[in-house]
Amino acid sequence: AVYCIIRLKVPFRAPLRNKVFSMDRFWLRNCSPLVFLLFPVAMSVGVEMALNMNPLFYVYLFVGMLASIVAHFGVFYRADIRAEVVTGLGALVAAFLLLFTQDDVDLTHVAAGLSGYGLGNVSARLQSFFTVVSKHTDRGSAQGTYKLTMECALCVGFFLPCVAGGIDSSVCYLVALILVGLCLPFYLLYVHGWFLRNIKR
Repeated sequence: AVYCIIRLKVPFRAPLRNKVFSMDRFWLRNCSPLVFLLFPVAMSVGVEMALNMNPLFYVYLFVGMLASIVAHFGVFYRADIRAEVVTGLGALVAAFLLLFTQDDVDLTHVAAGLSGYGLGNVSARLQSFFTVVSKHTDRGSAQGTYKLTMECALCVGFFLPCVAGGIDSSVCYLVALILVGLCLPFYLLYVHGWFLRNIKR
């Protein structure tokens, strides 16, 4: 046994020159298309959160996310993998259309539920995409990339209306609507095909 251990050659070793700064535990470059899809979606919801400080808004947002969990296991479990993302983006488009065209408080709560449902659907499916397109040893970095993208996008979206000051909320909703609307063809025409070509398992 000692002879076998001595003869064993292990290719793994520490680098000769340590990097002063590295993002390899938090950022996975080969997941960039997923980042470019998730970031504007989460940022749009962050903008919506910044413009609605009513506690009841967040209750409906939470209810929408719970509904997305139920739909994930009850409706989309055996459906086409595109269905969950497309449905989520459609719900977000509907939410921002309501916010842009209507001022009714009740409709704002409906929009909050749709936003929670849409973000829950999109983020849940994209989280699995991050895992599937990464190598076995990169899955921790893939999850770090997903969390970093999601949280940074929400923070940026929440921060932008605060910096903009007296900008009209309808302008913010219109920009968010355009961003989410552009994400739908971006996913169908590019990201989904890229995902199928880069599945690692």
